[in-house]
Amino acid sequence: MQDTHDTYEQDQFLDMVEIHLAEPAETHWQARQRGATEDELREVDILWDDHNRQIQRLYDLEYWAKFTDGYYVNVYELDQSYGGPEEGGWWFQTGTVHHGFHLTNRIEAEVLVELLREKFTDEGYRSSVMPRGTDYSVRLEPTPAVNYPSERPYYE
Repeated sequence: MQDTHDTYEQDQFLDMVEIHLAEPAETHWQARQRGATEDELREVDILWDDHNRQIQRLYDLEYWAKFTDGYYVNVYELDQSYGGPEEGGWWFQTGTVHHGFHLTNRIEAEVLVELLREKFTDEGYRSSVMPRGTDYSVRLEPTPAVNYPSERPYYE
């Protein structure tokens, strides 16, 4: 069941989709080219900042609208798998489910993500085919954790 906050955000998202988010008339560079004053340049920057905030809010609402069954905090153990000999050999990343948590409260889920990221640090070792440790990825997702990729990728 969704809480009132989630329903409100989804309604806001649907309302925003109908609003045309027009870009400001000119960019900072264009204003400078036409000889705009410093005050006019600041105004252009403010308009673009506001526009970018509106776009980011739209993407944020679209993202959170996917969480209809609660919040899944998933921890994956990362590894590299050999893809094949093409182009001198290639590798792809795999993720094996290490832990999965289902929460109904978004704030609690975000706090758990931060705590788990501190516990399961990414050492950056998976960029090498000679790993020296274990790397993890902690994600807040709209679905339960599953190993990835679901199918072995092929070189194209």
